[in-house]
Amino acid sequence: MQKHLTLLLATLTLTTTLAQAQWSEVGGLNALAANGSIQTMVFDTSGNLYAAGTFTNASGNRYVAKWDGFTWSEVGGLNGLAANNSIFSLCIDSSNNLYAAGNFLNSGNQQYVAKWDGITWSELGGPNSLGAYSYISSICSDGQGNIYAGGNFINQATGFRYVAKYNGTSWSELSGINSLNANISIRALIVDSIGSIYAAGGFQNAQLKCYVAKFDGVSWSEVGNGFDTLNANGGIFTIGFDKLKAAGSFTNINGNQYVADWNNNLWGELGGINSLAVTNYIYKVHSDKNGNTYATGVFKNINNHCYVAKYNGTSWSELGGLSSLAANALLDITSDRYGNIY
Repeated sequence: MQKHLTLLLATLTLTTTLAQAQWSEVGGLNALAANGSIQTMVFDTSGNLYAAGTFTNASGNRYVAKWDGFTWSEVGGLNGLAANNSIFSLCIDSSNNLYAAGNFLNSGNQQYVAKWDGITWSELGGPNSLGAYSYISSICSDGQGNIYAGGNFINQATGFRYVAKYNGTSWSELSGINSLNANISIRALIVDSIGSIYAAGGFQNAQLKCYVAKFDGVSWSEVGNGFDTLNANGGIFTIGFDKLKAAGSFTNINGNQYVADWNNNLWGELGGINSLAVTNYIYKVHSDKNGNTYATGVFKNINNHCYVAKYNGTSWSELGGLSSLAANALLDITSDRYGNIY
């Protein structure tokens, strides 16, 4: 089930210089002044940063905030989107259009994917075209501009969760009715460089283990099977690349959460057994342009602070040094084209 956090979180950037890296608040102290959590961030091709979550504008509506390098603003102006509930996911398509989805409703009391084309916000596909009656956890776009959505919404005829695809004209169930058969919510979606779609969440295989599902353009399959299966004993909240990775609430044999790494047709623990050794949920895994991997969530260091964990290909460390960020929770992480971490 989608976990809602109502903590006030700052959006921060780690700027790397020849001298010393440090955390700073984007725009300066209270520039964004978010009165609720920041759940999702994305960059467009021009380098603008967008952020959204549970925070609200002066009218009490959730909105997408834009950082253009100088100031924060509400995308579309005051109440341009006027989302009446949380925004869980943002994505950018190949034409630089911005999309938002979450738990907010249209006039028909249905959740939907909102599109910002640079001029106006609209419901993707038209009113009630997706037909979602529960939250949308994740959206993503492929190289052809198709939009994919997953969450807790179901096929009304069968009761299974599914990945919805918008092809520029209409919404459909990816690969056909009941092809994925997800019995619990979808938390994460991602597209690889050749257009394969990956989905994960709380849904389970026949052995009641959570898994990463892959759609190769023809059918869905479990990434790894038999001896090579992930066998996740808890929910998968995030999947990412450079190479396929997954993390969430699932644990290793020692009871520690970890980042699972799909490498050479085997699932393994990134860095080796207990190399990260965290004891709480991992909400996001991200890889930067240099191949470093980052993990964030509600796991804490020895000072009881949440932090960004970095894997440099050899070992895990706390990004910026011990308690340099000193966060109370971290729900998302991304990087810009210069390698700065947000």
